[in-house]
Amino acid sequence: MARMSADAVPRRATPRQTAATGGDIDPRARPGDDVNGHTRRRAAPGKAPQSGRRAGAGNAAAGGGASAGVPAAFLQARPPGAADDGDTAADTDARTWVYRHASGAIVEGLLWPGLRLPSARELSRCWGVARGAVDQALKRLAREGLLERRVGRGSFVARRLPPGMVREVSGRAALAHRPGVALHALAPLLRLGRQPAVGGQDGDAALPPGEGATAPAAGGAPAAPRMLWLNPRVPDTALFPLAAWRRCLGAAHAEADRASLCYGLPGGWPALREATARHLALTRAIECRPEQVLILNGPLQALDLVVRVLLEPGDSVVVERPGYMSIARTVGLPPLDLRGAPVDDDGLDVEAARRECARPSLVYLHPLNQYPTGARLSAARRTALLAWVEACRAWVIEGDHLGEVVHDGAVPPALMRAGTRDDGQVLFLGTFNGLMFPGLRLSYLVVPPRLVPAFTAVRGLFGDHPPLAPQQALAAFMGGGHLGTHLRRMREVYRTRRNAVLAAAQRHLPAEVRLGPLLGGTHGCLHLPAGCDDEPLVQGLAAAGFGVEMLSPYFWPQRGTGGVVFGYGADDEQRIDASLRLAGAHIRQALRLPGDGGLKRAGAAAGAGAGAPAAGRRPGPPVAPGRG
Repeated sequence: MARMSADAVPRRATPRQTAATGGDIDPRARPGDDVNGHTRRRAAPGKAPQSGRRAGAGNAAAGGGASAGVPAAFLQARPPGAADDGDTAADTDARTWVYRHASGAIVEGLLWPGLRLPSARELSRCWGVARGAVDQALKRLAREGLLERRVGRGSFVARRLPPGMVREVSGRAALAHRPGVALHALAPLLRLGRQPAVGGQDGDAALPPGEGATAPAAGGAPAAPRMLWLNPRVPDTALFPLAAWRRCLGAAHAEADRASLCYGLPGGWPALREATARHLALTRAIECRPEQVLILNGPLQALDLVVRVLLEPGDSVVVERPGYMSIARTVGLPPLDLRGAPVDDDGLDVEAARRECARPSLVYLHPLNQYPTGARLSAARRTALLAWVEACRAWVIEGDHLGEVVHDGAVPPALMRAGTRDDGQVLFLGTFNGLMFPGLRLSYLVVPPRLVPAFTAVRGLFGDHPPLAPQQALAAFMGGGHLGTHLRRMREVYRTRRNAVLAAAQRHLPAEVRLGPLLGGTHGCLHLPAGCDDEPLVQGLAAAGFGVEMLSPYFWPQRGTGGVVFGYGADDEQRIDASLRLAGAHIRQALRLPGDGGLKRAGAAAGAGAGAPAAGRRPGPPVAPGRG
């Protein structure tokens, strides 16, 4: 399938509507039906249709031959009216049925690119149709680009399907029909999120710190979650105006208006889309219409939607290294080509990304508060990035987490500010979870105007819409000025805590450790000397009550340099000083260093320059973990 470039609105077909298949398709067909609307019969594992003199000689259950790996649902289907004793239908009807059945299986993703099909003789035996009808149908599929027929080797599903075909032929289909192969390919990605759990236990190691199950207290009742030190994923929920939120949420459930009990629109609650557009205009200088904003459950759902609509098998995707693991889990499945580009204190290295992949289909980055390094894309690299993607007509996903919180100076404008016209190539992905509270689970995706119909239509195919009541409450919360007031307060609080980190790091951390940029947001990174393993260090910190993370797993597919990813959003100044003093002791022990020394920082990039606090007097003994 040809790559969907940024100068063409993607056209997607479905089993209910496919121009390339020829003939009419029953509009009542369900996802589990074939292209004629007949329910496909699925056999139990190890079972396969048997008919003819050499029944089952080449089917998937045989474990070998040309049919090995071909889904049983494809082989077991029978044309309407065909008898179970092997009688064949009329040639014309059989040829039409074979054509529609095979093309529908390719379009739906039941047959994936590169799969070798059984011979025409084996297919005729499986389906109970004449071999000539199968031959004619396969030839037509080859002419239309759905199959590749290789002399002496057989027929294969085309690796590059014609434009307009459904792209349900990615790793999701492979995972359903070839789980062993798909899971083997996934193995490096599934290891990305494994961080040492508190106390060295591995049960919840794949979960973000603080999101695992809590141990039961005496009497079997769940214990209250333990407050982890320097957790990079948790904001200060104690400062959230819960009373105002409770009033807004109660109004959404008012007896007079029961709209919140109904299904929502694919794009989200209209009032929230309008409020989000106003919020982005004020905080990120993005001028967009409400219909460009899609309300989603989380960033991962937005990434999955982008992959479904814009990408094709074999497309190249450039992502940050180190960077968020969620994009790797979404687009890192075969047959997409995932490329990592290095990140330094100036953000994504655009020249290195260009050398890695000259003409990508998509670039995904966080230009403001990059996770996990905290870097910000410099002005020069910003200009180079926009020029590069415009030249190669690539899409850009601009990820944004707590972009409204910048500690010094004005908030830089978003990349999408230059990409909101009709031919824009930038999609803006943001979330309310960090600014409000993680349990909200509301994010948004802003798409260029010409992509609105495609994204809205595909979004409507999936029923996992956010509940309406939180959307209505958030729209009222924003409209009443509560979010703006909360944002102004949190900017002051987080700036003060950032300054506390700079002062405590200067006092307590060894000079061999470099503190990365702390220009915005609520997280940062301590970079260890080359060759230092961060796993035992983070395990020791976790056992002491810290919620920090290793840096090295964010360098996929191989682990990279060591470091400690930390946060300061949920810790006040006293806890920050005490925790960094204790962390410094752990680091010196891990690095076998003497017990003193100031921190080696990245110059002005680490903080506010003249606004950074000077090192004050040394505080008293560290507070025991968990007592603040």
